[in-house]
Amino acid sequence: CYSPNDLDEVNAFVQMLRQRIPAINIWIDTEEIEVADDVEEKIKAGEYLFTPEISMLDVMDKLIKGDVVYHKITIPEGYTVGQVLYILSMEDNLSGEYDIVPREGMMLPETYTFQKGENLNVIVQKSISAMKEKLQEIWDNRDEGLPYKNVNEMLIMASIIEKETSLNNERALVA
Repeated sequence: CYSPNDLDEVNAFVQMLRQRIPAINIWIDTEEIEVADDVEEKIKAGEYLFTPEISMLDVMDKLIKGDVVYHKITIPEGYTVGQVLYILSMEDNLSGEYDIVPREGMMLPETYTFQKGENLNVIVQKSISAMKEKLQEIWDNRDEGLPYKNVNEMLIMASIIEKETSLNNERALVA
Protein backbone atom coordinates (compact mmCIF):
# COMPACT_ATOMS: atom_id res chain seq x y z
CA CYS A 1 0.00 0.00 0.00
CA TYR A 2 3.10 2.25 0.05
CA SER A 3 5.19 3.23 -2.95
CA PRO A 4 9.00 3.00 -2.80
CA ASN A 5 9.09 6.79 -2.25
CA ASP A 6 6.72 6.41 0.71
CA LEU A 7 8.99 3.72 2.17
CA ASP A 8 11.99 6.03 1.84
CA GLU A 9 10.04 8.64 3.79
CA VAL A 10 9.06 6.02 6.40
CA ASN A 11 12.69 4.95 6.80
CA ALA A 12 13.84 8.55 7.22
CA PHE A 13 11.06 9.26 9.68
CA VAL A 14 11.75 6.17 11.81
CA GLN A 15 15.48 6.97 11.87
CA MET A 16 14.64 10.48 13.07
CA LEU A 17 12.42 8.97 15.78
CA ARG A 18 15.12 6.60 16.95
CA GLN A 19 17.68 9.41 17.17
CA ARG A 20 15.50 12.05 18.79
CA ILE A 21 13.21 9.95 21.01
CA PRO A 22 14.79 6.81 22.49
CA ALA A 23 11.78 6.10 24.75
CA ILE A 24 9.17 3.49 23.91
CA ASN A 25 6.23 5.85 24.53
CA ILE A 26 6.32 8.62 21.95
CA TRP A 27 4.19 11.75 21.71
CA ILE A 28 3.80 12.83 18.09
CA ASP A 29 2.97 16.43 17.22
CA THR A 30 2.46 16.69 13.47
CA GLU A 31 3.72 20.29 13.49
CA GLU A 32 7.19 19.08 14.56
CA ILE A 33 7.58 16.32 11.99
CA GLU A 34 9.88 17.14 9.10
CA VAL A 35 8.91 14.78 6.30
CA ALA A 36 7.41 15.25 2.86
CA ASP A 37 4.06 17.06 2.91
CA ASP A 38 2.11 14.15 1.46
CA VAL A 39 3.31 11.85 4.26
CA GLU A 40 2.98 14.49 6.96
CA GLU A 41 -0.68 15.09 6.06
CA LYS A 42 -1.45 11.41 6.67
CA ILE A 43 0.16 11.22 10.13
CA LYS A 44 -2.13 11.68 13.12
CA ALA A 45 -0.94 13.44 16.27
CA GLY A 46 -1.06 11.52 19.53
CA GLU A 47 0.81 9.28 21.93
CA TYR A 48 2.05 6.02 20.43
CA LEU A 49 3.48 2.86 21.94
CA PHE A 50 6.14 1.13 19.87
CA THR A 51 7.86 -2.11 20.74
CA PRO A 52 11.64 -2.22 20.09
CA GLU A 53 11.24 -4.79 17.30
CA ILE A 54 8.53 -2.92 15.35
CA SER A 55 9.17 -2.60 11.64
CA MET A 56 9.33 0.75 9.91
CA LEU A 57 6.25 -0.09 7.87
CA ASP A 58 4.31 -0.94 11.05
CA VAL A 59 5.39 2.36 12.62
CA MET A 60 4.01 4.26 9.66
CA ASP A 61 0.81 2.18 9.68
CA LYS A 62 0.21 3.09 13.33
CA LEU A 63 0.89 6.77 12.69
CA ILE A 64 -1.42 6.93 9.69
CA LYS A 65 -4.22 4.91 11.34
CA GLY A 66 -3.91 6.97 14.52
CA ASP A 67 -3.45 3.84 16.64
CA VAL A 68 -2.81 5.95 19.75
CA VAL A 69 -2.48 5.03 23.42
CA TYR A 70 -5.67 5.43 25.46
CA HIS A 71 -5.47 6.20 29.17
CA LYS A 72 -8.12 5.33 31.75
CA ILE A 73 -9.54 7.20 34.69
CA THR A 74 -12.16 5.92 37.11
CA ILE A 75 -14.81 7.99 38.82
CA PRO A 76 -15.50 6.03 42.03
CA GLU A 77 -19.00 5.54 43.42
CA GLY A 78 -19.96 7.88 46.24
CA TYR A 79 -17.54 10.67 45.34
CA THR A 80 -18.81 14.24 45.35
CA VAL A 81 -18.45 16.41 42.28
CA GLY A 82 -15.62 18.25 44.03
CA GLN A 83 -13.74 15.00 44.66
CA VAL A 84 -14.21 13.90 41.04
CA LEU A 85 -13.03 17.25 39.69
CA TYR A 86 -9.98 17.02 41.94
CA ILE A 87 -9.14 13.52 40.61
CA LEU A 88 -9.47 14.79 37.03
CA SER A 89 -7.31 17.84 37.73
CA MET A 90 -4.57 15.62 39.17
CA GLU A 91 -4.42 13.43 36.04
CA ASP A 92 -1.23 14.46 34.22
CA ASN A 93 -2.48 13.21 30.85
CA LEU A 94 -5.55 15.50 30.84
CA SER A 95 -5.37 19.19 30.00
CA GLY A 96 -7.40 22.33 30.52
CA GLU A 97 -9.47 23.86 33.26
CA TYR A 98 -13.11 23.32 34.15
CA ASP A 99 -15.79 24.96 32.06
CA ILE A 100 -18.42 22.52 33.32
CA VAL A 101 -19.28 21.89 36.97
CA PRO A 102 -22.22 19.49 37.13
CA ARG A 103 -24.62 19.31 40.03
CA GLU A 104 -24.19 16.54 42.58
CA GLY A 105 -25.26 13.10 41.43
CA MET A 106 -25.03 13.87 37.73
CA MET A 107 -21.69 12.16 36.98
CA LEU A 108 -21.86 8.42 36.35
CA PRO A 109 -19.26 6.53 38.39
CA GLU A 110 -17.44 4.61 35.67
CA THR A 111 -14.06 4.13 34.00
CA TYR A 112 -13.51 6.47 31.06
CA THR A 113 -10.84 6.34 28.36
CA PHE A 114 -9.08 9.34 26.88
CA GLN A 115 -6.05 10.32 24.83
CA LYS A 116 -3.08 12.21 26.23
CA GLY A 117 -3.71 15.93 26.14
CA GLU A 118 -7.50 15.60 25.96
CA ASN A 119 -9.39 18.36 27.77
CA LEU A 120 -10.76 17.26 31.14
CA ASN A 121 -14.14 18.81 30.25
CA VAL A 122 -14.54 15.99 27.73
CA ILE A 123 -14.45 13.45 30.59
CA VAL A 124 -16.86 15.57 32.64
CA GLN A 125 -19.25 15.75 29.68
CA LYS A 126 -18.92 12.00 29.00
CA SER A 127 -19.81 11.24 32.63
CA ILE A 128 -22.82 13.61 32.56
CA SER A 129 -24.10 12.10 29.29
CA ALA A 130 -23.59 8.56 30.58
CA MET A 131 -25.50 9.41 33.78
CA LYS A 132 -28.40 10.95 31.84
CA GLU A 133 -28.62 7.84 29.65
CA LYS A 134 -28.49 5.52 32.67
CA LEU A 135 -31.14 7.49 34.55
CA GLN A 136 -33.42 7.54 31.52
CA GLU A 137 -33.00 3.79 31.07
CA ILE A 138 -33.90 3.18 34.72
CA TRP A 139 -36.83 5.62 34.55
CA ASP A 140 -38.20 3.99 31.39
CA ASN A 141 -38.03 0.52 33.01
CA ARG A 142 -39.26 1.46 36.50
CA ASP A 143 -42.03 -0.42 38.25
CA GLU A 144 -45.49 1.09 37.93
CA GLY A 145 -46.90 2.72 41.02
CA LEU A 146 -43.66 4.19 42.37
CA PRO A 147 -44.27 7.56 44.07
CA TYR A 148 -41.73 9.53 42.01
CA LYS A 149 -42.94 12.27 39.67
CA ASN A 150 -39.71 12.52 37.69
CA VAL A 151 -36.15 11.28 37.28
CA ASN A 152 -34.77 13.82 39.75
CA GLU A 153 -37.05 12.62 42.57
CA MET A 154 -36.00 9.05 41.84
CA LEU A 155 -32.31 10.02 41.91
CA ILE A 156 -32.71 11.86 45.22
CA MET A 157 -34.38 8.82 46.80
CA ALA A 158 -31.72 6.48 45.43
CA SER A 159 -29.03 8.74 46.91
CA ILE A 160 -30.74 8.74 50.31
CA ILE A 161 -31.04 4.95 50.27
CA GLU A 162 -27.40 4.59 49.21
CA LYS A 163 -26.30 6.95 51.98
CA GLU A 164 -28.26 5.06 54.63
CA THR A 165 -26.86 1.64 53.80
CA SER A 166 -24.22 0.13 51.58
CA LEU A 167 -25.51 -3.42 52.07
CA ASN A 168 -27.58 -4.76 49.18
CA ASN A 169 -29.83 -6.83 51.43
CA GLU A 170 -30.79 -3.74 53.50
CA ARG A 171 -31.66 -1.42 50.59
CA ALA A 172 -35.23 -2.71 50.17
CA LEU A 173 -35.87 -2.26 53.87
CA VAL A 174 -34.51 1.30 53.86
CA ALA A 175 -36.51 2.14 50.74
